[in-house]
Amino acid sequence: MDENKWSTYESNMQAYRSCFLSSQSIMLAVGAVLLDKSKIAIIIIAVLSMFQILFVWVPVIYKRSLIVDFHKYNMAKKFDKKGNKIRKNNKHHLTEIIYCNNRKVRKKVNSKMSKNICNGKTFVNIRKTRMKIDIIIPISMISLWAIYICISFGIIE
Repeated sequence: MDENKWSTYESNMQAYRSCFLSSQSIMLAVGAVLLDKSKIAIIIIAVLSMFQILFVWVPVIYKRSLIVDFHKYNMAKKFDKKGNKIRKNNKHHLTEIIYCNNRKVRKKVNSKMSKNICNGKTFVNIRKTRMKIDIIIPISMISLWAIYICISFGIIE
């Protein structure tokens, strides 16, 4: 494993998470302040925030997690571009772009990873911790925006 690359990508992913979490926290605070002042402002801020969560935060963090796994498990040296185990003299190594963007190849590689490093358990890119941080937190924030909108329109008090 190239420890430097892996740790760099892991650090980048943590920095992105912090950035997204901070920006969303600020947006939620602004929304709370404006809650009883302007329905239009709440809707605009909520739409912008949910757009950021769904089309920026989740996809970016997901791709970053794939890149982290790619380097953590040194997949370039183990697999070729088609997801097969590397054979001697094979110069067509798997790239992080292929691993991230080609779902079929990724599934094939992950299946082989299950046999090698997971003792038969399924190797998945979204593990428990990532699920909690990268899925549960964004869903919670979207839920809070839904509550803000409902309060703003008097649906709930």
